[in-house]
Amino acid sequence: MGLNLSRKSRFIFKIVFAVSCVWTFYFFVFKSDFFKVDYCEVKGSAAVSLKSLEEAGILPIGKNIWLVNEEDLAFEIEKRWFVKVVRIVKKYPSSVIIKLEDQLPIAVIKSPNGLWLMSLRGLLWPVLDVKKLPKGLCVVKYYKEIVWVPGKEVEAFDLRELINLFSAMNGIEEIDVKENYIFVKSRDYDIFFSKGESIPMSLSKLRKVLEELSKKKRTKNLIFDMRFNDMVIVREREK
Repeated sequence: MGLNLSRKSRFIFKIVFAVSCVWTFYFFVFKSDFFKVDYCEVKGSAAVSLKSLEEAGILPIGKNIWLVNEEDLAFEIEKRWFVKVVRIVKKYPSSVIIKLEDQLPIAVIKSPNGLWLMSLRGLLWPVLDVKKLPKGLCVVKYYKEIVWVPGKEVEAFDLRELINLFSAMNGIEEIDVKENYIFVKSRDYDIFFSKGESIPMSLSKLRKVLEELSKKKRTKNLIFDMRFNDMVIVREREK
């Protein structure tokens, strides 16, 4: 009888000890001040500061570092500012470093469901006030509605192709994205690109045609129609 009580006592003691250890660990990790964020730094952005994060109610100062979710924090930032969260680094026990990349718009996308700024990285941002639009941006007419996910680069093939266009061409004034082709108006040319061929490949063909035309001193006020397989139709702009 005494032996059984002794075994029960030891068993109860082990249970109590284990629970105490778990509770102590939980309290230390999640409730103590040791893991509270007391230092936060924002790098790489002129648009977002610690003060702006605080005003938006998303500054992680005072929060338990284990409970700071990097994806949630990135989403909260990217839905408020036209930036890309490059990385969020948690330096234990109490520091958070937020690395951002400001997005400079290269065009205004005009879609059936509104106006959108687009950066060279391929991020979109809704235009809420037309009066605050940056001047001199190329206007892109787009035939489909935009599906916007904050911080996520565009996936639509024709929108990705626009990035290739802006990277390769200067002086683009207007773009009209249709279902089957892309029309580009620049200072010197009007170009019809086929969606059946990638923009880099089409531009490679166009350069060869321009090299031939330069020999004849015909390099301005031209229309290039590249919507046909293995053929580039060239004609002059109407005066």
